[in-house]
Amino acid sequence: MGKLFSETEKQIFRREFLLAWNESIGYWLSAYRTKSLIEVIKNEDPSQRTQQLSSMLSPLNEQIIKHICSKVNPSWKMVGGLGYDSVFGSIPIEHKFGANMSNSMTGHPYSNKTSWHLLMKCDFGDRKINKIWIGTVSLDSCSEFSQWPTKVYESSSYSSLKLHNSDINNVDCIFGGLTPSRKWLKFLFESI
Repeated sequence: MGKLFSETEKQIFRREFLLAWNESIGYWLSAYRTKSLIEVIKNEDPSQRTQQLSSMLSPLNEQIIKHICSKVNPSWKMVGGLGYDSVFGSIPIEHKFGANMSNSMTGHPYSNKTSWHLLMKCDFGDRKINKIWIGTVSLDSCSEFSQWPTKVYESSSYSSLKLHNSDINNVDCIFGGLTPSRKWLKFLFESI
């Protein structure tokens, strides 16, 4: 199905995303009356810290994407309430964000509302992104293995998306890269 962004658009995305994060994080932390991301989650159950941080930072991440999308391309616009997060021209895009370095994306069981996904993973220090991986993928172009699970388990309201080794050429990396492992692609995080 091709690539969503041109190489020039990817370079603009890279520059604007990091500028916006660095500007925004200080304001966000002041709302919590702290100067450290670690301070924000220190009282959370250790097994829930990355999930909690992802939930807390996801709205900020969406605001940053909203801020930069028209700079990347005027036809990229944020939308709400339509079952996806943005449109690039006429292409609907689902955004997924995680504040961890795992090799899967977490979402609600019905995250496959549209084929195109903007996948974002970040590892954070006290006040900034330490490592990052961002890419786009059209799941319609991927194998049957690189899909959101269709079976929903009663014990969880979330599911995971992993990308199969055979789909390495279907993922377009904006930050970082990919490498095959036993069965699933491994995200190669870029140090910032």
